[in-house]
Amino acid sequence: MSPHARLGLTLAASFAFACPLAAHAQTAARCDIGNANGENYQGPCIFTLGPKGSFSVVRYRNARIVEDAIEVQVRIVGPGVAEVHGVTSLGTDTRWGRARRSKACWRGTDFWICAYSL
Repeated sequence: MSPHARLGLTLAASFAFACPLAAHAQTAARCDIGNANGENYQGPCIFTLGPKGSFSVVRYRNARIVEDAIEVQVRIVGPGVAEVHGVTSLGTDTRWGRARRSKACWRGTDFWICAYSL
């Protein structure tokens, strides 16, 4: 991956607004996702950039991430603020809550989502 592409992924994960031309770009990443219940996933994931810096992550082969979620969606709602949802294998959308940006991570009251370029 070129240095420019690596920087793009890092910025997408950490900044609230991204170039609209890059929307829906998928790339391999390393994730660290966990919650206050002691569930944690650290490892490879697929990062999909959405509009205005929103993004989602999934594991390969739709493996479970934490709880029943096979996908985690981070939807930007304002500068440095996002709504986070998990999606189960049955398509159920579960609201995790609000999160604030902290470098390449988003941290809520009882969860975190970090995505790093490879």
